[in-house]
Amino acid sequence: MVIRLAWALLAAVAVIVGLEWWLRASDEPSSPASWNPGLSAARASLSTSKDSRSAAAGLVPGSAARDLELFVAVDRVMLCRHDNVPATAAPVLALLGDGQLAVWRSPPLPMVPGRPRAALGALALPVSSLGQLTASQRALVLDGLGQMWPDRPVEPARLVLRGVAGSRAEVARLVGWLR
Repeated sequence: MVIRLAWALLAAVAVIVGLEWWLRASDEPSSPASWNPGLSAARASLSTSKDSRSAAAGLVPGSAARDLELFVAVDRVMLCRHDNVPATAAPVLALLGDGQLAVWRSPPLPMVPGRPRAALGALALPVSSLGQLTASQRALVLDGLGQMWPDRPVEPARLVLRGVAGSRAEVARLVGWLR
C-alpha cells in the first residue's frame, strides 16, 4: 500500500513538472516584439515619422497626442516657437511642421488626489505668427489648448505669446473657439 502511494505521488509530481515545463516552453516569447504586438507597430510608425526630431526626442505623435488626457489644469499657456520654449513650462505640447501634435514635456506628477494645477504650460508652434497657421494647424492648437484648459470659458489673458506675433483680437478669436 505504501509503495502504491509512493508511485502515485511520484507520478503526480512527474506530471506536474512536465506540465510546468511544457507551459513555460510554449509561453516563452521569441522576441520582445512578440510580448506586445502593438510595440512593433508603434516602433515602425515612429521610425517612419516625417519629423526625425520627434522620434529622437521620444515624442508622442499624431492622434495619440490628441487622445491623451493630460490630467492637469494649466493657469497660463504660452504660445511660442520651438526654439523659444521656457524651461519652467510643463506640460509642453509641440505642433510639428508636418501637422502633428506631440507631447514634448509631460506635466508634473500630482502630489495630492484630484486634477493638479500647473502655473505655466507651453504650446510650441512651427510658425512665427498666428496668421500663418493653416486650418488644420489651428485645429490642433485648439485641441492642445483644450487639453490644458479643461474649464470653460477661458479668459484671453491666460494665453501669452512669446516669439509669435499676434494681435489681441487674434488671441481673443482663438480662445473664443474653445467651448
